[in-house]
Amino acid sequence: MMINLYLYLWLVAIGIATIVIIMATVLRYSKVRGILGEQTVKGILEKLPQNKYLVLNDILIRNSSGTHQIDHIVLSNYGIFVIETKNYMGIIRGSEQNENWLQFIKGKKYYFYNPIRQNYDHVKTLSELLKIEEKYFIPVVCLSNNCEFKVNTKKIVVQMDYLEKEILNHTDITNDFNLYELAGKILINNLTDKKAKEDHAKEIMKRKANDKELADNMICPKCGSNLTEREGKYGKFIGCENYPKCHYTKVIH
Repeated sequence: MMINLYLYLWLVAIGIATIVIIMATVLRYSKVRGILGEQTVKGILEKLPQNKYLVLNDILIRNSSGTHQIDHIVLSNYGIFVIETKNYMGIIRGSEQNENWLQFIKGKKYYFYNPIRQNYDHVKTLSELLKIEEKYFIPVVCLSNNCEFKVNTKKIVVQMDYLEKEILNHTDITNDFNLYELAGKILINNLTDKKAKEDHAKEIMKRKANDKELADNMICPKCGSNLTEREGKYGKFIGCENYPKCHYTKVIH
């Protein structure tokens, strides 16, 4: 009897250890994919003519609302390109207004925060830092070549293969900014120490945990209104009753 108990406990321990290893592997894989995607885009941007474009990568800036990690910034007199990279696979669906976008992989669906909204926060952060009007910024969401996407938006959403062409298509000079001065100001305010990056990650996790707690209690994390269950094109979901002023949504598992 005692041997069976030891065997049972041993099997439970093995099972828990296996789950932990799988979860850690998934998290590492997701992080690695993100890093590989950013490195791929970095390589693409390095091909731009250096006499016309200044490229900054992996910028972390703090303002009154917290820290903001910006994947890529391309400074030019044709506009300031602010690029958010998502190295996701599968089918991507969403719109400019949605709080979250849908990712379909092997029959399963996952929600992730709307990268257009995420990138707009980056534009606002840079506009505030550089004291430049938002009209001079060109936000771009860059997706993996391995995904199929259908996104309803007038904003720029492209796959990596088309990123360089998209930037070069902007041929009208819109500003006479001193690009080196702008780059210098960004780099001076760029947080590069390890602790700053760790604090940024913790801040994101804390924000997500707070949003989840509110949503679990059927309170909209964005505007404070009540959340209600609804039926949509892709199944049931939780939405804000303050729609269309608020577009918060949450998937029902």
